[in-house]
Amino acid sequence: MAQLNEKQEIKFELSESEYISLRDEIIQRIILMNSQATNAITVVLTMWAAGLGLFGIQLANLDSFNKLHNLALCFGEVGSFFCAVLILIPMALKSGENLRQQVAISTYIRLFYYDFVRKKRIKSKYIYPWEYMSESTNDIYEKNKRNKRNKRNKVLLSMANAEYPILGLVSVVFSCCVLLANCNFICVTQRDYIAFILMAGGIEIVEIIIIVFLYKTTSIKENMTGIAEDKLKKYIKFARKIKI
Repeated sequence: MAQLNEKQEIKFELSESEYISLRDEIIQRIILMNSQATNAITVVLTMWAAGLGLFGIQLANLDSFNKLHNLALCFGEVGSFFCAVLILIPMALKSGENLRQQVAISTYIRLFYYDFVRKKRIKSKYIYPWEYMSESTNDIYEKNKRNKRNKRNKVLLSMANAEYPILGLVSVVFSCCVLLANCNFICVTQRDYIAFILMAGGIEIVEIIIIVFLYKTTSIKENMTGIAEDKLKKYIKFARKIKI
């Protein structure tokens, strides 16, 4: 970081309105994330209800349905659970973007509105230490804890914002159960069993890949703690460039 001598004039001064605007954006993004999670749960529950409803109809009329009827219902049931997983992809992408933007803004505030002000690199009538101190008030992010607390933090870190992969995993369980049941309803010959198992295996592999994607996209560890240090380095590089 560039050093200032005693005779050098400080050229940069912070804007209080900018700080308020950045803080408001973080708050809005947090609200939006919570709203998106609620919407995701509602949509997925609707898809589950459709799939389980079709499966209930199939079980109630099993004696009167032939192979073609069961096959059609199987596609409808599995399609409902598969669509539930697909719908989570764009929602997860938006959630991950909100996480990354939050850490980008909070890191910027911590550096420019606290560290540089405290070290007299930037002029300001006020100092804003919240972004610097927030780690010390949060069980998920707080550092330098004893071993037991660190283990708990890792659990909290992995579970925070985990609605999307959890919903996807439950959808996969429902899909797998329906496929196993329909294997007995539909398949008669060995050729039928082989074709059905290959089809079911392909569907489950695709769903598992999507779940891994959902976790990486929405994980706080991947999208906040993992990029905070990188953002800090980029901001310091920028600060050197403009000679703060």
